[in-house]
Amino acid sequence: MKKKDLVSYIAAKSGFTKKDSELMLDCIFDAIAELVADGKEVQVNGFGAFGIKDRAARKSIDIMGVKNDSPRSMIDVPAAKKVYFRVGSTLKRKVDEAYKSSAK
Repeated sequence: MKKKDLVSYIAAKSGFTKKDSELMLDCIFDAIAELVADGKEVQVNGFGAFGIKDRAARKSIDIMGVKNDSPRSMIDVPAAKKVYFRVGSTLKRKVDEAYKSSAK
C-alpha cells in the first residue's frame, strides 16, 4: 500500500476529506520523525514504539569484495545510530489472527 492508498483508506474510515487525511498523516509522520531524531522514544499503546539505538563498531565480511575463489576479507563497520520499531501487543495480535484465518 502506498501513501495515497493509506490516505484514501483513512478518509473512507474517518469521513474526513483526503486532503485533511493527508495533512493528519503527514503531521503524525513528521512528529514521529522529529521526536525520534531528538533521541526520544515514541510509544503508541497497542501499536508499537519508534526509537533510536546505538550500534557499536564491529567487523563484518566484505561481501562486495568477495570472489568465488578468494578468502573472505573483513571490513570495519563504524558505530552508528539506527532507528527501530518495536511492535505493540494489539498490532501483533491482529496480525496473528489475520494470518491464522487466512491460512485455513
